Amino acid sequence: MARNETEAAAWLQKAAAQGNAPAQKLLSLMYATGRGVEGSAPMAYMWINLASARDGQARNSRDEIEKVMPTDEVAEGQRLTHEWLAQHGGER
Repeated sequence: MARNETEAAAWLQKAAAQGNAPAQKLLSLMYATGRGVEGSAPMAYMWINLASARDGQARNSRDEIEKVMPTDEVAEGQRLTHEWLAQHGGER
């Protein structure tokens, strides 16, 4: 991984944790492609799912992803979303 991508992921993580939907969408893409972070479809789903609460485009993307993503990975992404929300006071 390139250092600048890893650093970008770290900054996006901070913004995403504060509910920044554009950062959540970018972080989702990074997890989906493995750029700057270790690739993880469930983590990608979690971030796009969190972004979908504030962003209609993210909601549409999430819905399209659910159609092609294996059911067990969607379930894991949903579990991660609920866990994240529980740890962060329900704030997206």
